Amino acid sequence: MATAASTNGSTAGFSVRVATIQDNLSEADEGFRLTLARTAGNALSATTNAQATIVDDDGGKPRIAIDDVAVDESAGTAVFTVRLTQASNQTVTVDWATRQSADAPATAGTDYTAGSGTLTFLPGETVKTITIAIAADADTTAIEKFEVLLTEASNAVIEDGIGIGTIADDDTGGTTAVVISNPLLTEGQDAVFSAVFTRTLTAATAFQLKLTPGSAAAGSDYAGQIEYSLDGGSTWTVYTAGSNITAATGSNGFLVRAHSMNDTAVELAETFSLGVTRVSGNQFSAVTGGVATIMGDDNRAALVSVGDVNVDESAGTAAFTLTLSRPSSDPVTVTWSTAAGSATAGTDYTTSGGTVTFAPGTISQTISVPILNDGDNTALETFFVNLTSATGALLGDRQGVATSSTTTPTTPPA
Repeated sequence: MATAASTNGSTAGFSVRVATIQDNLSEADEGFRLTLARTAGNALSATTNAQATIVDDDGGKPRIAIDDVAVDESAGTAVFTVRLTQASNQTVTVDWATRQSADAPATAGTDYTAGSGTLTFLPGETVKTITIAIAADADTTAIEKFEVLLTEASNAVIEDGIGIGTIADDDTGGTTAVVISNPLLTEGQDAVFSAVFTRTLTAATAFQLKLTPGSAAAGSDYAGQIEYSLDGGSTWTVYTAGSNITAATGSNGFLVRAHSMNDTAVELAETFSLGVTRVSGNQFSAVTGGVATIMGDDNRAALVSVGDVNVDESAGTAAFTLTLSRPSSDPVTVTWSTAAGSATAGTDYTTSGGTVTFAPGTISQTISVPILNDGDNTALETFFVNLTSATGALLGDRQGVATSSTTTPTTPPA
């Protein structure tokens, strides 16, 4: 039992702290409650249970993404890969469904078979596939597209929810294009690009290759060295910048790979691209695709959460603490705004909002909301601070509760 000592009329309170235990599990945020029960002394008009939230610093919910696929229409199927950034100790589910693309749309029932379903990742699983049947037709359109859309994830956050399926035509007549896949990978894996010709080559054709950084940086996120394969991946050759690779007559494509680099930075997905330039041989109407996405495996992006606060209405401000689950190597910004509970905006507190920025390495920031002493003898009043969006991090506990108590002293029981 704890005893709080105070002088007559004092509104001072006391603090309680409880140690938490560190583990290495990726899990949802967890909570426990502190209950205050008076055993002697001043009568209290009301007490509240305090909720403590343990924000998982092993990444909380994993991120989930689907890759893009490029296939020849004679392949029979298009296989999409869906990945979690890391294994979870919870079952993860996500719904999926095909839909027509707005760009060069393929037709369901003619070019591909429409489908839908639910993927289930059991604890420890990180990779699932979705197989869509495609059909060869007599249409000579070089490229047709459809999409697989991810929705309604449980115990995971959808990061890239649209997989684009590109079907390359294999009929004679019409134009020829190069369709490059958009690989999805985790840090330390190879990005393997498949360059598919929409028609087999009628002459030996030379190409040059080039990697271009997007949000990923050459030398730190991916290696600058490129390898290529002209025999479906059986043998690989190191590519020399500025040189030509030659695909033989009758070829329907080639493979290119680049190695991504594993670092310890906590970061969101990053991209780089492969450029393919024809030098001689067959003419091509277009070259499409070629964007690789690296999903970080460093327990994913940081989570930003806001805590609750208890204040006396005479304090003048309620200070909410914003916390990142771990330091980030990039700036993190969070937008926030207040919302009324039982307290009234303009009477009990001042409507507020804005943006908070965490500099790299910073894990704590404070939001101050002015509160007003209105003389109302209501024992407890509440309002909220809501986190509405974040860049450079994901939102964890999005709502902080401020509980304001009256300054009117209570009278001890006779």
